Amino acid sequence: MSIDLQFLLNSLANLNKILTKIVNNSKIVKLVSKLEQIFSVFQEIRWILGQEGKSGKEIKSEIKQLVKSLKSNDIPIIVYKVVKKRFKMYDKELYVSYDNEFVPRTNNDLEDFNNRLKRPIRKGQGRKDSWFYIEHQGEPSTYYHNLLNAPHVVGGTEISWSSEKTPFERIGVLHKITVSEIMNLIKREYFFTSLSKNNELYTTHRWTRRIFKQGLEKCLNSLNSEWISLIENIISKNKSIIGGATSSS
Repeated sequence: MSIDLQFLLNSLANLNKILTKIVNNSKIVKLVSKLEQIFSVFQEIRWILGQEGKSGKEIKSEIKQLVKSLKSNDIPIIVYKVVKKRFKMYDKELYVSYDNEFVPRTNNDLEDFNNRLKRPIRKGQGRKDSWFYIEHQGEPSTYYHNLLNAPHVVGGTEISWSSEKTPFERIGVLHKITVSEIMNLIKREYFFTSLSKNNELYTTHRWTRRIFKQGLEKCLNSLNSEWISLIENIISKNKSIIGGATSSS
Protein backbone atom coordinates (compact mmCIF):
# COMPACT_ATOMS: atom_id res chain seq x y z
CA MET A 1 0.00 0.00 0.00
CA SER A 2 1.50 3.31 -1.12
CA ILE A 3 1.51 6.27 1.26
CA ASP A 4 1.20 9.84 0.08
CA LEU A 5 3.93 11.34 2.24
CA GLN A 6 3.35 14.87 1.02
CA PHE A 7 -0.35 14.63 1.93
CA LEU A 8 0.57 13.55 5.48
CA LEU A 9 3.08 16.36 5.85
CA ASN A 10 0.53 18.94 4.66
CA SER A 11 -2.08 17.56 7.04
CA LEU A 12 0.32 17.73 9.98
CA ALA A 13 1.28 21.26 9.06
CA ASN A 14 -2.36 22.34 8.95
CA LEU A 15 -3.02 20.60 12.28
CA ASN A 16 -0.05 22.41 13.78
CA LYS A 17 -1.50 25.75 12.67
CA ILE A 18 -4.83 24.91 14.34
CA LEU A 19 -3.16 23.82 17.60
CA THR A 20 -1.01 26.94 17.61
CA LYS A 21 -4.12 29.11 17.39
CA ILE A 22 -5.75 27.17 20.24
CA VAL A 23 -2.72 27.35 22.50
CA ASN A 24 -2.31 31.06 21.87
CA ASN A 25 -5.99 31.76 22.58
CA SER A 26 -6.13 33.19 26.10
CA LYS A 27 -9.78 32.20 26.62
CA ILE A 28 -9.09 28.57 25.78
CA VAL A 29 -5.97 28.54 27.96
CA LYS A 30 -8.00 29.81 30.94
CA LEU A 31 -10.74 27.26 30.28
CA VAL A 32 -8.26 24.38 30.10
CA SER A 33 -6.61 25.55 33.32
CA LYS A 34 -9.99 25.68 35.06
CA LEU A 35 -10.90 22.18 33.84
CA GLU A 36 -7.56 20.82 35.04
CA GLN A 37 -8.21 22.24 38.53
CA ILE A 38 -11.67 20.67 38.64
CA PHE A 39 -10.29 17.36 37.40
CA SER A 40 -7.60 17.31 40.08
CA VAL A 41 -10.27 17.75 42.77
CA PHE A 42 -12.35 14.96 41.24
CA GLN A 43 -9.33 12.65 41.15
CA GLU A 44 -8.56 13.36 44.81
CA ILE A 45 -12.16 12.61 45.83
CA ARG A 46 -12.15 9.42 43.77
CA TRP A 47 -8.93 8.25 45.40
CA ILE A 48 -10.21 8.87 48.94
CA LEU A 49 -13.51 7.08 48.34
CA GLY A 50 -11.75 4.20 46.60
CA GLN A 51 -9.60 3.28 49.60
CA GLU A 52 -10.18 -0.17 51.06
CA GLY A 53 -9.49 -1.39 54.56
CA LYS A 54 -10.64 1.86 56.17
CA SER A 55 -13.80 2.45 58.19
CA GLY A 56 -16.59 4.77 57.16
CA LYS A 57 -15.56 7.13 59.94
CA GLU A 58 -12.00 7.37 58.60
CA ILE A 59 -13.15 7.98 55.02
CA LYS A 60 -15.64 10.58 56.19
CA SER A 61 -12.91 12.37 58.13
CA GLU A 62 -10.62 12.49 55.09
CA ILE A 63 -13.43 13.86 52.91
CA LYS A 64 -14.15 16.59 55.48
CA GLN A 65 -10.48 17.59 55.51
CA LEU A 66 -10.44 17.72 51.70
CA VAL A 67 -13.58 19.87 51.51
CA LYS A 68 -12.14 22.22 54.13
CA SER A 69 -8.89 22.55 52.19
CA LEU A 70 -10.73 23.42 48.97
CA LYS A 71 -11.93 26.67 50.49
CA SER A 72 -8.39 27.98 50.85
CA ASN A 73 -6.93 26.39 47.69
CA ASP A 74 -6.57 28.25 44.43
CA ILE A 75 -9.62 26.72 42.75
CA PRO A 76 -12.90 28.26 41.49
CA ILE A 77 -15.21 29.02 44.42
CA ILE A 78 -18.07 27.28 42.61
CA VAL A 79 -16.15 23.98 42.84
CA TYR A 80 -15.88 24.31 46.61
CA LYS A 81 -19.59 25.14 46.95
CA VAL A 82 -20.74 22.24 44.75
CA VAL A 83 -18.48 19.68 46.46
CA LYS A 84 -19.51 20.88 49.93
CA LYS A 85 -23.21 20.75 49.00
CA ARG A 86 -22.98 17.26 47.52
CA PHE A 87 -21.17 15.68 50.44
CA LYS A 88 -23.60 17.33 52.85
CA MET A 89 -26.56 15.89 50.89
CA TYR A 90 -25.24 12.31 51.00
CA ASP A 91 -23.53 12.45 54.40
CA LYS A 92 -25.83 9.92 56.09
CA GLU A 93 -25.64 7.11 53.54
CA LEU A 94 -22.38 7.64 51.64
CA TYR A 95 -20.07 5.87 54.10
CA VAL A 96 -22.28 2.92 55.09
CA SER A 97 -20.73 0.45 52.65
CA TYR A 98 -17.33 0.77 54.33
CA ASP A 99 -18.72 -0.71 57.57
CA ASN A 100 -21.39 -3.08 56.20
CA GLU A 101 -20.25 -5.93 53.97
CA PHE A 102 -23.80 -6.51 52.73
CA VAL A 103 -24.09 -3.08 51.08
CA PRO A 104 -22.91 -3.04 47.42
CA ARG A 105 -19.43 -1.54 47.55
CA THR A 106 -19.27 0.01 44.09
CA ASN A 107 -21.68 1.55 41.61
CA ASN A 108 -21.34 -1.54 39.38
CA ASP A 109 -22.27 -3.82 42.29
CA LEU A 110 -25.30 -1.66 43.07
CA GLU A 111 -26.47 -1.65 39.43
CA ASP A 112 -26.08 -5.42 39.28
CA PHE A 113 -28.16 -5.85 42.45
CA ASN A 114 -30.86 -3.47 41.17
CA ASN A 115 -31.02 -5.25 37.82
CA ARG A 116 -31.55 -8.54 39.62
CA LEU A 117 -34.64 -6.98 41.20
CA LYS A 118 -35.84 -5.32 38.00
CA ARG A 119 -35.79 -8.51 35.98
CA PRO A 120 -38.64 -10.31 37.78
CA ILE A 121 -40.68 -7.07 37.72
CA ARG A 122 -40.27 -6.87 33.95
CA LYS A 123 -40.94 -10.58 33.45
CA GLY A 124 -43.79 -10.85 35.92
CA GLN A 125 -45.63 -7.63 35.09
CA GLY A 126 -44.57 -7.06 31.51
CA ARG A 127 -43.23 -3.62 32.30
CA LYS A 128 -40.37 -2.33 30.21
CA ASP A 129 -39.44 0.37 32.73
CA SER A 130 -39.10 -0.74 36.33
CA TRP A 131 -36.93 2.05 37.76
CA PHE A 132 -39.88 3.51 39.66
CA TYR A 133 -40.36 0.35 41.73
CA ILE A 134 -36.69 0.22 42.65
CA GLU A 135 -36.51 3.93 43.52
CA HIS A 136 -39.72 4.13 45.56
CA GLN A 137 -40.27 0.53 46.62
CA GLY A 138 -36.76 -0.87 46.76
CA GLU A 139 -37.00 -2.51 50.18
CA PRO A 140 -40.49 -4.00 49.76
CA SER A 141 -39.50 -5.25 46.29
CA THR A 142 -36.43 -6.93 47.73
CA TYR A 143 -38.39 -8.68 50.46
CA TYR A 144 -41.14 -9.63 48.04
CA HIS A 145 -38.85 -11.24 45.49
CA ASN A 146 -36.98 -13.10 48.21
CA LEU A 147 -40.26 -14.40 49.61
CA LEU A 148 -41.35 -15.60 46.16
CA ASN A 149 -38.62 -18.23 46.15
CA ALA A 150 -38.62 -18.99 49.87
CA PRO A 151 -39.76 -22.57 50.67
CA HIS A 152 -43.12 -22.78 52.38
CA VAL A 153 -45.87 -25.27 53.16
CA VAL A 154 -49.34 -25.22 51.55
CA GLY A 155 -51.93 -27.77 52.68
CA GLY A 156 -49.22 -29.91 54.22
CA THR A 157 -47.16 -29.91 51.01
CA GLU A 158 -43.69 -28.34 51.11
CA ILE A 159 -43.03 -26.10 48.13
CA SER A 160 -39.47 -25.10 47.32
CA TRP A 161 -37.30 -24.07 44.38
CA SER A 162 -33.70 -24.86 43.54
CA SER A 163 -33.36 -22.07 40.97
CA GLU A 164 -30.85 -19.23 41.00
CA LYS A 165 -30.15 -17.48 44.28
CA THR A 166 -32.41 -14.72 45.52
CA PRO A 167 -31.07 -11.12 45.92
CA PHE A 168 -30.33 -11.46 49.66
CA GLU A 169 -28.48 -14.72 49.09
CA ARG A 170 -26.38 -13.13 46.35
CA ILE A 171 -25.11 -10.37 48.62
CA GLY A 172 -24.68 -12.65 51.62
CA VAL A 173 -27.42 -11.35 53.91
CA LEU A 174 -28.99 -14.80 54.05
CA HIS A 175 -27.20 -18.13 53.84
CA LYS A 176 -30.44 -20.11 53.83
CA ILE A 177 -33.56 -18.72 52.23
CA THR A 178 -36.66 -19.32 54.35
CA VAL A 179 -39.75 -17.23 55.08
CA SER A 180 -38.95 -17.02 58.80
CA GLU A 181 -35.35 -15.87 58.22
CA ILE A 182 -36.49 -13.15 55.84
CA MET A 183 -39.24 -11.92 58.14
CA ASN A 184 -36.82 -11.85 61.08
CA LEU A 185 -34.75 -9.29 59.16
CA ILE A 186 -37.67 -6.89 58.98
CA LYS A 187 -38.25 -4.15 61.51
CA ARG A 188 -42.05 -4.24 61.31
CA GLU A 189 -42.83 -0.62 62.26
CA TYR A 190 -40.36 0.77 59.74
CA PHE A 191 -41.52 -1.69 57.07
CA PHE A 192 -45.20 -0.73 57.29
CA THR A 193 -44.34 2.97 57.49
CA SER A 194 -42.23 2.54 54.37
CA LEU A 195 -45.03 0.70 52.56
CA SER A 196 -47.51 3.45 53.41
CA LYS A 197 -45.13 6.15 52.21
CA ASN A 198 -44.38 4.24 49.00
CA ASN A 199 -48.08 3.79 48.34
CA GLU A 200 -48.62 7.55 48.60
CA LEU A 201 -45.78 8.16 46.14
CA TYR A 202 -47.14 5.54 43.78
CA THR A 203 -50.61 7.17 43.69
CA THR A 204 -49.18 10.18 41.85
CA HIS A 205 -47.23 7.94 39.50
CA ARG A 206 -50.31 5.78 38.80
CA TRP A 207 -52.44 8.79 37.85
CA THR A 208 -49.64 10.21 35.70
CA ARG A 209 -49.45 6.96 33.74
CA ARG A 210 -53.24 6.72 33.51
CA ILE A 211 -53.55 10.27 32.13
CA PHE A 212 -50.72 9.56 29.68
CA LYS A 213 -52.47 6.42 28.37
CA GLN A 214 -56.17 7.39 28.54
CA GLY A 215 -56.09 11.16 28.23
CA LEU A 216 -57.07 13.84 30.73
CA GLU A 217 -60.76 14.07 29.73
CA LYS A 218 -61.38 10.35 30.16
CA CYS A 219 -59.67 10.35 33.57
CA LEU A 220 -61.72 13.35 34.75
CA ASN A 221 -64.93 11.66 33.57
CA SER A 222 -63.92 8.54 35.47
CA LEU A 223 -63.38 10.54 38.66
CA ASN A 224 -66.66 12.38 38.15
CA SER A 225 -68.48 9.07 37.74
CA GLU A 226 -66.92 7.71 40.94
CA TRP A 227 -67.94 10.84 42.88
CA ILE A 228 -71.53 10.67 41.59
CA SER A 229 -71.75 6.99 42.57
CA LEU A 230 -70.33 7.74 46.03
CA ILE A 231 -72.74 10.62 46.63
CA GLU A 232 -75.71 8.52 45.48
CA ASN A 233 -74.71 5.77 47.94
CA ILE A 234 -74.48 8.27 50.81
CA ILE A 235 -77.88 9.78 49.95
CA SER A 236 -79.40 6.29 49.66
CA LYS A 237 -78.03 5.26 53.07
CA ASN A 238 -79.29 8.48 54.69
CA LYS A 239 -82.78 7.91 53.25
CA SER A 240 -82.89 4.34 54.55
CA ILE A 241 -81.87 5.49 58.04
CA ILE A 242 -84.41 8.35 58.15
CA GLY A 243 -87.35 6.37 56.75
CA GLY A 244 -86.41 2.89 58.00
CA ALA A 245 -87.05 0.90 61.17
CA THR A 246 -84.57 3.04 63.11
CA SER A 247 -86.74 6.11 62.58
CA SER A 248 -88.90 7.34 65.49
CA SER A 249 -91.71 8.37 63.11
